[in-house]
Amino acid sequence: MAKSGKLEIALPYLSNVQIMPIVVQIDKLDLVLEENDEVDSRRSKSSAKAPSSPSKSKGSGYGFAEKIADGMTLQIQTVNLLLETHGGGRHLPGVTWASPMASITIRNLVLYTTNENWQVVNLKAAREFSRDKNFIYVFRKLEWEQLRIDLLPHPDMLSDDLEGASDQKDDDGAKRVFFGGERFIDGVSGEA
Repeated sequence: MAKSGKLEIALPYLSNVQIMPIVVQIDKLDLVLEENDEVDSRRSKSSAKAPSSPSKSKGSGYGFAEKIADGMTLQIQTVNLLLETHGGGRHLPGVTWASPMASITIRNLVLYTTNENWQVVNLKAAREFSRDKNFIYVFRKLEWEQLRIDLLPHPDMLSDDLEGASDQKDDDGAKRVFFGGERFIDGVSGEA
């Protein structure tokens, strides 16, 4: 699931679109990634099938749209990413806890195109490196001002199913009841 706040797209004049980047600005982006229990069962079934030959698609060249997309700059003020896993023993009888969730918050995230020396240049100069090569190289730089990672209790931990399990222990004798959250990382800035 994804939800976005205010979205702005700044377009340069059409004649400058190959030189100046299109800038996409998002004030807030909320993403929820939930583990899919069916993926492992489908993966094991599909691995038994013979691999199919790759299909050739029409228009597989590097066209105008690809050049514009490669030069696009993305700015997001706040990214909230919630990771929900189900844990290995979630559906087993006698399990007394649910896997916690991770919350990742990134502030002032910027992704932009550079040249091979990681310098900001106009888009034509950024493509100079690929001119005499057999491949197209696109150098992108990612920067952020703040990264925060929190461990949160899973909502199932507070459900009726687990209320009676508060005195139960796992096979190793440990009670695995988790009530609060814990911050692992806060205030880390960086670039990649």
